[in-house]
Amino acid sequence: MKIKHVLAAVGILALAGAFVSWMAMERLGEAEAYANIAKMSLFDSSIKTYILTTSCERRTDHLTQWIPKGSFVLDRGDTVTESCKSHPNWDVLVLGEKEEYKSAAPAAPPTRYRAPETDEEREQVAKDPDLKFRTAEFQEWMEHVEPRYKTKYADTLRACANGSHDLCMLLEDDIIFINEPETSLFRLAVQTFAKYSGPQVSWDCSKKGNGWRSRKIDGNKSQCRIVHRQYAGCLADYFDSFNGPADIALAQGMHHCQMEQKWFLLVQHVGRKSTMGHKN
Repeated sequence: MKIKHVLAAVGILALAGAFVSWMAMERLGEAEAYANIAKMSLFDSSIKTYILTTSCERRTDHLTQWIPKGSFVLDRGDTVTESCKSHPNWDVLVLGEKEEYKSAAPAAPPTRYRAPETDEEREQVAKDPDLKFRTAEFQEWMEHVEPRYKTKYADTLRACANGSHDLCMLLEDDIIFINEPETSLFRLAVQTFAKYSGPQVSWDCSKKGNGWRSRKIDGNKSQCRIVHRQYAGCLADYFDSFNGPADIALAQGMHHCQMEQKWFLLVQHVGRKSTMGHKN
């Protein structure tokens, strides 16, 4: 009798596994078909790309090789360089230009981080080796530039809300794609597949994930974020009202606007070694 029960259980599990595999293949098949079409028109109607930069330098040449069109977002009109004008199909938006931000931002201090100084800090580093402690000079510099960045980010979200594309991808200019263009665009199309998401979904495209599973909301890393224009305005308004850093405003604003967060790894910050170990 026990053997019959075991065999029955094995049969049920086998059928369940086959059903799950079939569903997964159906999802991937639909997504792949969508991606083949979307790669041609992905940035025409579906996704608007904004690169937040100061002078269209750093890694903008790399980013514009992967993405055929979009907007550079600057916060001062006098920093629109020839580099900004040299990219076909890319325009320039000057956003966040307040009177107090018209002067150039001070140069960052040469030493940004310090070693842990207390037993509590050393214990924190033991638990999280990536944890860093800012020097007093760097903290003062951040307090100067953070409001400028937060204003530009909020105004970019507002431009998204007033645009015609369903999704907006906000990129910082010091990142690189981890795959070749065709692979990157395929993954971008597949993992933002509208059938398996909704306007409340926001993607962090700088963290490992499958792009479909909802994850805990956080504001850590704003190098690559994708939001729907229906929720971008709410998020921008929260940025304006929040008195604190942009990363905290991002996380709390998503909670406030009742958004969801999903992850997939599309880009890597240039200051860190690739977690993939390859480009393809």
